[in-house]
Amino acid sequence: MLSRLLLIVTLPLWGQPAFEVASIKVAAPSDHTYATQKGGPGTDSPGQWTVVNASVPYLVNLGWELNRFQLSGPFPNDSARFDIVAKVPPDTSKHDFHRMIQRLLTERIALVLHHETRQQDVYEMTVAKGGPKLKTAEPAAADPTTKSVFSFDKNGNPQLTPGVPAGIQPMNSRGVMHLLGRMQNSAQIALNFQSPGAAERPVIDKTGLSGLYDYDVTYTLDRPGGAASGEASNPLPFFPEAVERELGLKLEAKKAPWDVVVIDRFNPAPIEN
Repeated sequence: MLSRLLLIVTLPLWGQPAFEVASIKVAAPSDHTYATQKGGPGTDSPGQWTVVNASVPYLVNLGWELNRFQLSGPFPNDSARFDIVAKVPPDTSKHDFHRMIQRLLTERIALVLHHETRQQDVYEMTVAKGGPKLKTAEPAAADPTTKSVFSFDKNGNPQLTPGVPAGIQPMNSRGVMHLLGRMQNSAQIALNFQSPGAAERPVIDKTGLSGLYDYDVTYTLDRPGGAASGEASNPLPFFPEAVERELGLKLEAKKAPWDVVVIDRFNPAPIEN
């Protein structure tokens, strides 16, 4: 983890891809603090990326592909918000797109980052009492070029293509949260578990499991009326409980040293063009 963060923070700008044209401006005053974005690689508008009312932590998480727990405060000028409109070169990969965001922030707002190790809330993932309940992965697809397809079954439940390695971020389907994976090892499962909407903190794999597995965890984010998970008014468990009940894996809250990215400074008056 340490070497990866060193790389992403100190990567030189020369040789990095750049947007063809990009405008960055201070966002107009707003009553809300959330950002919206659209376009870019993998969307129906790959040639233009637009983000409105974005904070610097939001943009750093996006550009450096961080989870929220990997970026640590205090954040300088936390009230600063920016609007960005950028023209993306044809056939830009998602990897290069994120590097373009890195370059834009470094050049236009003089963003400076560093990494350090801090004590963080983590989960240690172990095998629960009674043993794992993970489903052994279905055999690999006969055609090695088969790509994973995300779909819904007749009951509205999300599905992934059997026999093709894939994991999806937590999704809300009709008020029910799902976290799915196909042909994933325990390290990949732990990585997927730490996503926003699931554990939302580092998950350290200590299961000792060596196989490939398919899984679908169903859980809730809310406590309607203050009811505990599993009660009649809230029949779905919360994420850690669901993981233990459905997969036979235990998530135990701990403290551990973890490498995080820290924003040192940036210029709240950007170079616009």
